[in-house]
Amino acid sequence: MPPLDKKTEETVVSLLSEVNLALFLERSNDQVSRILELVEKMPELEREVITRRYLSVNANYTSHQEIYRGMGISSPFYTKIRRSAIGKIAAEFGSLS
Repeated sequence: MPPLDKKTEETVVSLLSEVNLALFLERSNDQVSRILELVEKMPELEREVITRRYLSVNANYTSHQEIYRGMGISSPFYTKIRRSAIGKIAAEFGSLS
């Protein structure tokens, strides 16, 4: 997988925020369904990080620090997992930047 640039990361995070809103409003579409399926297929740690940070009800109020401490992992390891998961979403949706 190619390195994840900042613009692509920001685009995927924005996309995940849209998915979170769609879930909250109970409005699904093909893109939301595709992202949720992709997240479900991720390894457990990646799935947990993406779900806690971007897809849970309290995602907008949860910091990265709260998540990695709650998971019992280090900040660098959390960042590695999060960026890997975001990279997979970016790869699935092609060039998002």
